[in-house]
Amino acid sequence: MQSMKRGVWKAALWAAGLMFLAGCALLPQEEQLPEAPVIQRGAATEFTMTYVQRGDLIHQRRVNVTYKAVREERLAFALGGVRFDKVFVDKGDAVKKGEMLMELEQEALEDEVSAVKARLETLEMQLEQAEQDRELARARYAVELRYMDEEELDQALTMEEVLRGHERRIQSIEDEITVSKKELGVKTSGIRERQLRAGMDGTVTFLRKVRAGDVTKEGETVAVISDSASSLFVAEAAGMETLEAGLEFEVVMGQVRYPCRVVSAREAGAAKEEGKAYLRADLPTAELTDGDQGYLMLEIDRREDVLYVSDKAVKRMNGREFVYVQAENGLRSTVEVVTGYAAGGNLEVVSGLKEGDAVILK
Repeated sequence: MQSMKRGVWKAALWAAGLMFLAGCALLPQEEQLPEAPVIQRGAATEFTMTYVQRGDLIHQRRVNVTYKAVREERLAFALGGVRFDKVFVDKGDAVKKGEMLMELEQEALEDEVSAVKARLETLEMQLEQAEQDRELARARYAVELRYMDEEELDQALTMEEVLRGHERRIQSIEDEITVSKKELGVKTSGIRERQLRAGMDGTVTFLRKVRAGDVTKEGETVAVISDSASSLFVAEAAGMETLEAGLEFEVVMGQVRYPCRVVSAREAGAAKEEGKAYLRADLPTAELTDGDQGYLMLEIDRREDVLYVSDKAVKRMNGREFVYVQAENGLRSTVEVVTGYAAGGNLEVVSGLKEGDAVILK
């Protein structure tokens, strides 16, 4: 009986052992892990890939740039409380010195000026007639004097006395003309005060929006003219003063890119300052306003015709560099690499990969 029980226990233990061994046989074989830690994923896992490329790696530095309208004219009316009447230009228009930009209401003044001008024309005609009458009287009296005997000559009036009435008439008309011209000057000046004209050649870079019924404010800037031909971009950063004249850059102002070239401080009409470079645009800059901010990218160094990959794809551990790639079975595996120059978020691949290789980014 005792031996029978021992046999049953042996059989049970033997059966349990077989079941344990069978269970072990159903478990997957242990993966051979790479030296760098890797999380193995199933073949169905989707990876975000990047690719090894060939090209130039350029190390750049962003430099702040300020737009400077070197010659600028800010225009305002000296009168306040007068209604706007006409606007003759738009923002961005090229204008010439003396060109009319805006005009205020001035109908009464225009009528008054017309009246004074008409009076002046009449006075000038009267003056011309009075002078002709004087010369005619002079000629006539000179003839009369030739036919006088000595007694008549002794009693005759002098030429000055004969012409005195004409002279007074002429003087009276001339006085009226002088007064009228002064009046015309005052009224014309009043019209000029209500007119805004360009004081130089340039481009309208600012124009006040005028709505019906708007009136002026004394001294308020209503228009700005800039000479874009002399406008500059001023780049400020350490060492910028060492840039050679003629170097070409692209200045970014908002959504617009302006091809520019470096000019000397002398050509820019500015004093040479440490940390400043001056650039002149090859394109019109009428849409820019003095003080607008932008930037340019300054090249520090470059490597040409090299293999490179995104620096986010390169991992590091224990002084070694590696990337993840997707093996044929769909799992992730590692490839050891050696990298070199870094620029613009990319790394030069010295060894371990070739052009076109797919690398796991994430």
